[in-house]
Amino acid sequence: MQFGRLAGAFIIFANVILTADFARAQVFDCQFLQENAPDGKANEASCTMHPDIVFNSVTDTPGRRNHCKVDRVRGLENLEGAIVDLGTHTVSWTNVYRLSDHEKKRVKAFYMAKPNFPEEIADRDANLELRNKYIFKITAATKSVAAAKSPLEKPEHTIIFENKFWKFVLFIPEDSGESILTEFKGNAEHSWLNARFGRCKRRS
Repeated sequence: MQFGRLAGAFIIFANVILTADFARAQVFDCQFLQENAPDGKANEASCTMHPDIVFNSVTDTPGRRNHCKVDRVRGLENLEGAIVDLGTHTVSWTNVYRLSDHEKKRVKAFYMAKPNFPEEIADRDANLELRNKYIFKITAATKSVAAAKSPLEKPEHTIIFENKFWKFVLFIPEDSGESILTEFKGNAEHSWLNARFGRCKRRS
């Protein structure tokens, strides 16, 4: 299982902190995007051991076996232009929030249903876009080649980074590039994780 391989990587390389052997001149370009379509994939999920408690709300009570929750894409929240630089020990990206195309139409129609509502304001609000740049410090990174089935297979990277407010774990398999960004949360009673799925490519 992939989870088992990740766990093994953490155990084997728990004390490896950005050694020059693998950090030298390695930079990855990443994107974590949501699909802009009515039935588009969110490429994002939240998972927990007790979904019927953690995800319970006034409008929704998940089944106790539905460990992960995936919301319908209405507002797109993309992590664009992400750069993972093992040489400078930094991760950065721009968080871009905007409504999906189908949601823009719904929002504009909502405004235009109001008497004498200016169309230019309806268009402005429906097309509003917010951008925020974030920079993180890499605190630990590992490179695993132990699971390689042939000399042609590329390594897998597990990178931990954080700033004053958030801490993330990023898994990058160089072969497929299909990367997973995770954030772990918890309180006095339960724990859960938020995961995003995207792609990372090593710069040549």
